[in-house]
Amino acid sequence: FDGQQVELLGHTVKGVGGDMFYADYSSSAADDNGVTIETTGGRRWKRRTGGVVSYYDFGAALDGISDDRLAVTSAHNHANMTGDRLSQNGGTALLSVGATITVKTICEFTGGFKFKVTDPNNAFIFDIAPEYSAAVLSQFDVTLSQFTKGATSVPSLSAYAYHYAVIESSETALVRTGGQVYTKKSVTVVGENGRLLYPLTETFSSISSITLTPINIPIVEISGFAIETSGTTEFALPVRVSRNCVRFKDSRYIYGGNSAAIPVRQLFTLNRCFGVEFSGLTSDTLSLGRVDYNYVVNGECYAGLKIHGLHSFEGWAQVDGDYCRDVSIKDSSVYRIGGHFHCYDYDIHNITSHSTSPISISGGGQLRVAGIKIYPSSTVSGPNAIIDVRQDYGAEWDGEIYLSDVTYDVTGVDVAVTFYGVHAYLDSSSVTGDYGRNLTLPKVISVKDVYISQNELALNAINFQSVRIGAFGGTLTGGRKFNYPKSVDVQSVGIAKQNSSLNNQLQAVLFVGSVAPVDADSEIRVFVQNVSGKDPRLSGLNPYDGGQQSVVSVGAIPDVELYVSISYCELLAEDRI
Repeated sequence: FDGQQVELLGHTVKGVGGDMFYADYSSSAADDNGVTIETTGGRRWKRRTGGVVSYYDFGAALDGISDDRLAVTSAHNHANMTGDRLSQNGGTALLSVGATITVKTICEFTGGFKFKVTDPNNAFIFDIAPEYSAAVLSQFDVTLSQFTKGATSVPSLSAYAYHYAVIESSETALVRTGGQVYTKKSVTVVGENGRLLYPLTETFSSISSITLTPINIPIVEISGFAIETSGTTEFALPVRVSRNCVRFKDSRYIYGGNSAAIPVRQLFTLNRCFGVEFSGLTSDTLSLGRVDYNYVVNGECYAGLKIHGLHSFEGWAQVDGDYCRDVSIKDSSVYRIGGHFHCYDYDIHNITSHSTSPISISGGGQLRVAGIKIYPSSTVSGPNAIIDVRQDYGAEWDGEIYLSDVTYDVTGVDVAVTFYGVHAYLDSSSVTGDYGRNLTLPKVISVKDVYISQNELALNAINFQSVRIGAFGGTLTGGRKFNYPKSVDVQSVGIAKQNSSLNNQLQAVLFVGSVAPVDADSEIRVFVQNVSGKDPRLSGLNPYDGGQQSVVSVGAIPDVELYVSISYCELLAEDRI
């Protein structure tokens, strides 16, 4: 009977999700995907590959009451083995706590279909897993001397064209405030003849492993994915992505009622993958209003992440991670975008946020933020910076920061507070730490076209400092120093709709502290134009009175030479440097 086809009419409802055609598959239990039928002759019959399957085909009730985990798992096991596409229109799949569901093929969910999970455990519920194998090399498989910071080619990797590379070492990269050690890692893509898409961000004296995975592979697209969680279990991790080239379209997280402090710890966890895209992602509350380290998208060693149309207003951060590269976030409404350590090359465009600190990150390369609109609530807590280069990682950004086209509406804030544009600064709690090496402030900082709107009836003055860099109180331990910026450019910054009786302060650039620069790093060029602070004389004050601040202010930094150009500023800048 090998190859014979039969139609089963009783395994599931005929005509719901397609008629059930099966074929004689094999007698081996190893080939069982959970839905084979064993005959008296020992033969195992399995659903014939038809290109498209649904959960109904595998016996799912999809009524939101019956447990459908076995049917859902079986459907994906079958699709993973045959390459079938999963298509499900309508229904609710209730999933009990159990084994992770592995997804490797295209999925399409329509008609309001959703997954419903009650009391999810801490394991991943869905794993978007690779169908390929990774190659893992040691330092003895390559030429170690080729792995230097800024390298754009590694010829000894030429056999791995079109592979994503995660390079790791046990060497210390930086010691975080509090003592947590971060080791050296760098991610890149290998092209023809060992050319690199991203230059290396570290020099490696030793390499513990190089993991290489292919990127010249078909895209797995998952559209209409929706999941609802409820119950008492905390820190759920619904989805892990460990495959390159995955695209999510129109995904939704639905809060279904949960008494736990944090129903979801990480909605999507990216694990060492390249080329993941999200478009049209919406998320209800992940923490019941508690800001307690929860994320919509978070992970480690990912690159080429593209997010378009993300909408989630509450939580610790909507996007975060370690050792990340080439991240684009556009046309989104978020609370906060973060990055823990070694995050390189971020493009953030057309973003709306209700946080006074919408971007908190450390790393390097180019950070471009343009078209950001900020509408903070009356609750403010430091550092209140549009871009905060995280001081718990040494306020480091090994590259350039460009901030432009900002609408900062503080009409809902009526407390005396200081806001910042770019904040790369160590306070007294962090300045005494030994970070294990010299620290790098942004090489180039550019702040342009910042519009600050204050309530005309406000009773408290505000202070906006466009750029604040340096360290407050003492010097770094271990004999450490700073790499200071090469240039700082601030143009067209002003406070509008302000109460004429308030002495608001508007400052362009502040250099704070007394930490010396590294050798041959002593020249800083500052360009300030059209910083429209309120002239204190309009309030009958002498420019030197009334607590007014300098357009450019310099602390007690030793061995620094400033070259300053100031023009078209309302304050008497030439008298106040």
